[in-house]
Amino acid sequence: MPVGEALYLKPKMGIVPEVSTQTYETLAKQFREVVTNSLDAGAKWVRISINPVRDDPYILFTDNGDGMSIEDLREQYLALGGSSRYYDENKIGRIGIGFLAVAPLCEYVEIYSRKKGSNKAFVARLELSKLLDKHLRLEEIKDFQVGEIVEEIDNAEEMGLESNYTKIYLKNVSTAVLNTFQDNEKFEKFENELRTILPLGYPEKCKLFNHISPELKDLLVAEASKTRIQVYLNSEKPLEKRVYGEEKGENFAYVMELKNEQCDGVKVLGYFVDNQAKIKDWNGLVTRVLNVAVEDYGFLGYEGHESAKPRVTGELFLVGIDKNKAISINRNKFNEGNEQFRVVQDFVHEKLRDFFQPHYTRSNIKSAVNKKVKQVKNIPLAIKRAEKGVFHLSKGITDDQMKKPLDSRKTVNPLKIESKGKYGRIATTFVPDLEDRKSKSKGYEIKWTGKNGIDAEVLIDKHLLESAKKTINIAGQDFSVVFVEASPSDKPCDIDFAGGKIILNDSSPLVHDKDDKLLLFVILTTYYHEISKDKDDFYRNLINSLLGAMT
Repeated sequence: MPVGEALYLKPKMGIVPEVSTQTYETLAKQFREVVTNSLDAGAKWVRISINPVRDDPYILFTDNGDGMSIEDLREQYLALGGSSRYYDENKIGRIGIGFLAVAPLCEYVEIYSRKKGSNKAFVARLELSKLLDKHLRLEEIKDFQVGEIVEEIDNAEEMGLESNYTKIYLKNVSTAVLNTFQDNEKFEKFENELRTILPLGYPEKCKLFNHISPELKDLLVAEASKTRIQVYLNSEKPLEKRVYGEEKGENFAYVMELKNEQCDGVKVLGYFVDNQAKIKDWNGLVTRVLNVAVEDYGFLGYEGHESAKPRVTGELFLVGIDKNKAISINRNKFNEGNEQFRVVQDFVHEKLRDFFQPHYTRSNIKSAVNKKVKQVKNIPLAIKRAEKGVFHLSKGITDDQMKKPLDSRKTVNPLKIESKGKYGRIATTFVPDLEDRKSKSKGYEIKWTGKNGIDAEVLIDKHLLESAKKTINIAGQDFSVVFVEASPSDKPCDIDFAGGKIILNDSSPLVHDKDDKLLLFVILTTYYHEISKDKDDFYRNLINSLLGAMT
């Protein structure tokens, strides 16, 4: 090679699928690129129509932006890395790779557009699936034909076309994308992510506004209004910005406000919220630039107070930060190598420390106080129950009833359903062994029919019934436990030492609700009443057994 010969880059197609498929983390963030392109083109609204029917699956984006000419399509839309918006601080786009975001979603795209002020319109078709063809990786980008102009219209006005528009029609949508739109849970998650990351305005009725100052509310609304677009997702109602507080359980225990605080030429605007309990569907802060979420999780790299983080969220606008240098190529995170961002990051971390520390300590103190209050409140309750129990000694079960054995009474199944007129007359049938059922459940089926003719069933875990047949071991002797039907005024428990049975009176208020601690107390009290030599021996035996059971 001659000395002094100029060297040039030779971009090849292999770079395209990497940028297209590896840049955007989620489907919602791929949609974000199309929506923000429309906003940058002057659109006030975007309609997203989704048809997930497998015979003709498509996604259609329609906007009322300035539109494109064929020259704009060729020189701007299809330009890789040469966006003219790089130098416009009020535009979201900056690199010129946005159209690649939709390449993995479909086989091809049809583009319909008319530029504002022009009587011309066009239809183009882009074969996006070819961009991902591994066999074409070595082709030079400049020689690669990605599509063609299908139709050029010279009399758009006479044909009654809108004065300006762009329609991006994704055809033969992939199966993976269709699955998201056909699954209600996945679609709801997708929609919520869109509502979180897109540049939308605040809803008129917003619970957040009841918990922040009017000054901060006005600042937030004004900042969001500078860069906003209405997005219609298969609906005539536009999406509303997803704001903390709209769901049940999203509380505002503590709030810290940041009102355009200056930091290295950047205004930091927003709030932190402590829910005082783990928040289900928020994972830290939503941090925005030009009203678009750059990070929708985490705390900008803040370390510390890990146990408190799950209950904290918030929203930040970084106004005036260098969008070209401080934000990563995929707009999903910030560039920690950028000096301006590091200064802002340190500032936010300091504010987070100020927010976490007092509330973290306060929360711990509150928890300890609540625990102590609960313990103190239990003292009079325990005393009252003891007083009630001692009082009833003189007027409760008679000596005759105490001496009457329970063994001869009718046996009761612990799982018996008591209708008491609530459900009408119920016939209960226990059907063991459900192995023949399609569900292959291992257990028992309880069927009943009420007088209204409605049939119903309950599946009971096999082990639940078996547990009622298990024995209890006391002082080395095994006793089987049975429930019998006696009078509520009869003694709650009897022990047949010879037969090895503990017989519980299912009608007794101490037994009927099957409270484990009450059953334990009844069984142990009855047992030690039978074997103790005197009251001191009884008391000692009972207390020792209760201590052993509770530790």
